[in-house]
Amino acid sequence: SRDLSLMVGGKFIQLKDFNELDGIINYLETKTRPNFVLHSHASNLLLFAQRIKKLGAVIRPGVVLTTSELCTEKNALFLQKTFKCPVSNWYSSREVDNIAQACSFGSMHINTDQCVLEILDEQNNVCPLGETGKIALTFFNNYVTPFIRYINGDQGTILKKPCPCGLIFPCLKFEGRNIELIHLPDNKIIHAFSLMVPFQQRTFLVHQFQIERYGAWDFLVRIVPLQIFPEQEKLKIIDEFKKIVGESANINLKLVSTIFRPGEKNAPFVSRYQNG
Repeated sequence: SRDLSLMVGGKFIQLKDFNELDGIINYLETKTRPNFVLHSHASNLLLFAQRIKKLGAVIRPGVVLTTSELCTEKNALFLQKTFKCPVSNWYSSREVDNIAQACSFGSMHINTDQCVLEILDEQNNVCPLGETGKIALTFFNNYVTPFIRYINGDQGTILKKPCPCGLIFPCLKFEGRNIELIHLPDNKIIHAFSLMVPFQQRTFLVHQFQIERYGAWDFLVRIVPLQIFPEQEKLKIIDEFKKIVGESANINLKLVSTIFRPGEKNAPFVSRYQNG
């Protein structure tokens, strides 16, 4: 899980379940020096900060580093007021590591020495500067599996004007991606990564999979099988899925021949539910 990452005194801590929040908060309250970094998705950090405010806890990291999602100025200000420390933004992904980061003016500068970032329209033509479209990435630092014009599912705009900070690197306006936190009607919150466990445990059966949420409790699971898929394995997946989400979940499981187009990010979770 990548729910919440912390570097505390040189040690790396992962929060794997939001039910562990209070224990992590109690632990961090014992830290009297700013010797740790809070690093996570912006939405996770906001949940963490909201819980801290509710408990009246005092947590003082050296810096808060948001990544993977759009962190608005309003949210960054809330994090800064809660933790009383600088808040910075870093744009990266698991596939392409260091894409862009914020300067002292708050602009997201593209690391053109490490990657080529293009903005494409729906026909995969390069958009003019100032227009919003799909982000496509070519990364220079992977010598084993090169990514060339990789469409990672994010939206963005390369700005026309240079940043007043003086850096020569072009600036990106990151429009965002699908949030991976799933808010359920019973007020339960789970991370999309937790839904992947049943499939990661069946690599001998599952070639590709995608989970689509299309209603409050409604999920469509598509699987590209590696071999004949036993009926009992389908039932086991549905049962394991419901144990994670809840018994109210409606799971529609389909075996398909293909899910993702060539060059398209293999997004394991997609939400079509507008109120989720």
